[in-house]
Parts: sequence; structure tokens; C-alpha cells
Amino acid sequence: MQDLPNWDLSHLYEGPDAPALDSDLNDAEARAQVFASKYTDKLAALDGAGFAAAIGEFEDITEILHRAMS
Repeated sequence: MQDLPNWDLSHLYEGPDAPALDSDLNDAEARAQVFASKYTDKLAALDGAGFAAAIGEFEDITEILHRAMS
């Protein structure tokens, strides 16, 4: 059986119990709640700039979550 690669992701978080990870997850949850209250059932009424802002906020939230999932 071939050994799988072992990636060093310590530049993201020191470990699974890192305070920064907990902080990021709490931040993502808070941002997601704000996002949901701001945009639920309202996306269709947004103009181009408003829709671009919503996409930007969504990308910010998913960036935090992707870093945590790594």
C-alpha cells in the first residue's frame, strides 16, 4: 500500500483545538445569520450592485469555511 501525502496546514490553524479555528467558525456563523436575514427572499429585488454585494458577502463567508475545512 502506498503512503498518502501528508500536508502541512499549520499555516491555517495550529490544530483542531486552535482558538483561531473556533473564532473563525463563530465569525462565519454570525456572518451567515446576518446574510440570511439580509437576503432571504430578497435576492430577486436587488439591482446589479446589490447582487454583487451579496455575492461578495457570500464569498467572504465561504472563504472562512473553506479554510476551516482544510
